[in-house]
Amino acid sequence: MNATDIALKHPASEVMCPIQHIQEAQLLLSYAAQKGLELPEDIVHTIVEAKHAQQSQHWNSDVETRFWLAFNAIARAVAPASVSSLKATHPLPEQYPNNFYTGFLGFLRKRFFPPSVNSIAQRTVSSYQRFTLLVLAILVVVQFYSLIGSHIINGIINVYPTKIEQLELERSRLQADILPENLMENAELITLDRKLDEFHTRLEANHALLKQWNFMWRYLGISSLGKHLKSADYLPALERNLQYQIIHLQEAQFGLQALQLYILPLLYGLLGAFAYVLRTLTLEIRHLTYNIESNIRYRLRIQLGALSGLAIGWFTDPGSTVNISALSLSPLALAFLVGYSVEVFFSIMDRLIYTLSTGEMPNAPITRLQDKHNT
Repeated sequence: MNATDIALKHPASEVMCPIQHIQEAQLLLSYAAQKGLELPEDIVHTIVEAKHAQQSQHWNSDVETRFWLAFNAIARAVAPASVSSLKATHPLPEQYPNNFYTGFLGFLRKRFFPPSVNSIAQRTVSSYQRFTLLVLAILVVVQFYSLIGSHIINGIINVYPTKIEQLELERSRLQADILPENLMENAELITLDRKLDEFHTRLEANHALLKQWNFMWRYLGISSLGKHLKSADYLPALERNLQYQIIHLQEAQFGLQALQLYILPLLYGLLGAFAYVLRTLTLEIRHLTYNIESNIRYRLRIQLGALSGLAIGWFTDPGSTVNISALSLSPLALAFLVGYSVEVFFSIMDRLIYTLSTGEMPNAPITRLQDKHNT
């Protein structure tokens, strides 16, 4: 029976002989040796002596005292790396049942899906990468959907009615200068009529496209068109069709406004937060400072990034630009930036709150507010 079995069977001996902490001290010692850190010889000797004392069951209070002092010294020497960060960045094999790679199916699994050896940090990065790609895919789809709706609505409201109005005015002026018997043969008038027909056709096509664009609201059950269909049966076909077009246009405007004010800023803020998390993870893994507790900070960061992006939609107009120093940013670009750096957004909010509460604009209100929070 070895010392490990004795420690497991006798809790008191486990307290006196901290096997796990000796292994952790060896992990720190291995890291220091790989990094070329200079350590006093007595610290290394104490940790090695503690290992052999544990194995030979000669653990006593003097060995334990020297061990903890050496453990503390080596922990300070390798900082900011720590035991938890080294464990998190140390490769760990995948855990499978005993019969996972047995039999014919096990042979196929081992052949095509060999066991991977990844650290907790690598698995965390892979998880955040998948979520980032998912948010990016959703953002691209929503952005593309929003751009199509914006183009269609702009064509119905601004582009084609303006073109039609200009052509009709030009046709009226031209018609006034032409004799009635020559109206049917005038080439310029015929060209204008063709252009008018073309723009009327495009306008009707845009209304048809808008009807298809609004399928999302009908799918979600928030469209009012179905209720209006029952109440408009008595109207003539032309007037009923005109009302349908107006309803489709209003629904599209409300939907587009919701996308531009709420959904898109939230997604851009979320994407900015994920970008910050991935960049920070890269630095922490490179310097071996990542630990499992960092995930709590990252999850909070992502939530704050989404909230900050959504707040940008509240405070800005979708069609406007925001001037920051020499840069002119759209609200969506600003939402991405505040999602990436939520500290900037909340510092601006602190400055605004301080100004509203005191009526002053000091040079460093943020510092004063932080001092109040710290006290």
